[in-house]
Amino acid sequence: MSNFKFNCPSCGQKILGDTSYVGNEIPCPTCRKPMTVPKPSAATAAPVAQSLAATIPLPALQETRPEPRKLCRLAVASLICCPIPGVGIICGHLAASRIRHDPSLKGATLSTVGLVISYFVLAAVVVFFVIKHTD
Repeated sequence: MSNFKFNCPSCGQKILGDTSYVGNEIPCPTCRKPMTVPKPSAATAAPVAQSLAATIPLPALQETRPEPRKLCRLAVASLICCPIPGVGIICGHLAASRIRHDPSLKGATLSTVGLVISYFVLAAVVVFFVIKHTD
């Protein structure tokens, strides 16, 4: 197989690739945006030894595994702070929002459990004060 150079369509980074990559969707080594490796043109398939300093070589083709998802700390805080209803509710809603908008975060169950317990505690506190003040 032969090497050829091509540019990332998003950031313009010069990338050195092997013809075995052609047609594969890969993340750009610089901007991490997905791109499909183009077919080499006659000009880029020529020897590429002249200006390799500005290029980034692609790693060997391998099965791409998704990056491990991070646990949202606000979801954990929601569960830990659920005895303090205001803090647990705020942390739970913020965590749920962040998890919805960022697929690399996990902890939706923790934030839901924290919200349910926090709202239950809030309801219990309200009922307690209502009963106490009616006496």
